[in-house]
Amino acid sequence: DGKREYFVRELLDSVALHHEGKKMRHCVGSYAWSCQRREAAIFSLTLLQGHSLSRLITIEVQLGTKTVVQARGRCNKPPKPDERRVLGLWAQQAGVKLSQWLYE
Repeated sequence: DGKREYFVRELLDSVALHHEGKKMRHCVGSYAWSCQRREAAIFSLTLLQGHSLSRLITIEVQLGTKTVVQARGRCNKPPKPDERRVLGLWAQQAGVKLSQWLYE
């Protein structure tokens, strides 16, 4: 079955942030304080394909401006074209905008 389902979920505590950072090999675990103060919200984009669930990118939304300011894959790699497409669709649905500097 070639069905692909994408999911975006908010990481709501320091344990989830630490786990995401460990799995994705980047520093999102250090964002707990910003999230606790509600300056930022962190989301994880995952793909379910068949019986396999894969983490694709970690997304940072600056809450004051409702802007996606970071989106990074494993080892801080930039999102792939299909991940960017899904991120754009999610941002539209979530009512957030994408920073003009997002992919630089």
